[in-house]
Amino acid sequence: MHLETEHSDLQFASVHNNAVTPCEQSRVLRAAFEDRGQESCPEFRMMDKILFLNACIRPCSRTLELAEALLQRLQGDIREVRLQEASFSALDLDGMEKRHRAAQNQDFSDALFDAAKQFADADILVIAAPYWDLMFPAVLKTYLENVTVSGITFYYSEQGRPQSRCRAKQLYYVTTAGGFIGQNDFGFSYIKALAQNFFGITEIHRYAAEGLDVFGADVEEILRKTKLEMMAQFEENV
Repeated sequence: MHLETEHSDLQFASVHNNAVTPCEQSRVLRAAFEDRGQESCPEFRMMDKILFLNACIRPCSRTLELAEALLQRLQGDIREVRLQEASFSALDLDGMEKRHRAAQNQDFSDALFDAAKQFADADILVIAAPYWDLMFPAVLKTYLENVTVSGITFYYSEQGRPQSRCRAKQLYYVTTAGGFIGQNDFGFSYIKALAQNFFGITEIHRYAAEGLDVFGADVEEILRKTKLEMMAQFEENV
């Protein structure tokens, strides 16, 4: 299982320079992520643990550009899971039986459960997922199947209702669309329902840039305005 690099908010170096493209900015940010680790910043160990779930597929993703702008404003130790590169598998019969045995024995030592443990231990969740076919890329759904584990991220009450075992109380969902989403963001609706009902997350925010591939659209201007709106909303929420 491939759980990606550790970052801190200071590792989001100052890259918002008009002389570089968004793709180059993203590469600079990634270099900053990977050049500095938690060992060089021990004081961040007591800060919030921010789990960044990157479901972006393209290397110069517009969704990723927005998510990185948000991450620069969050304070904490940022850990990224690049879902496109990770080795998560869809839940099958073997996986279901392993879960059942683990829950019965209260033994979650198998590496199969590492992602769920990391998810449960996070203080803040940030999800970057482009808007695909009214939803999000399948890698995100596969990941969620792997972390929605009874006994780790939630448990069932005596009344049969899911109760949270997660620390996180905040979730930020960032998306972009070539067209217009309107009321049809079923991916976010699913994430919100799962977060509220299983993971006990009460503060959920969604940021979206739409109409990016409409003929004549000024993509950079749409992204710029979305970042400004996102930052204004973020300041209101902190």
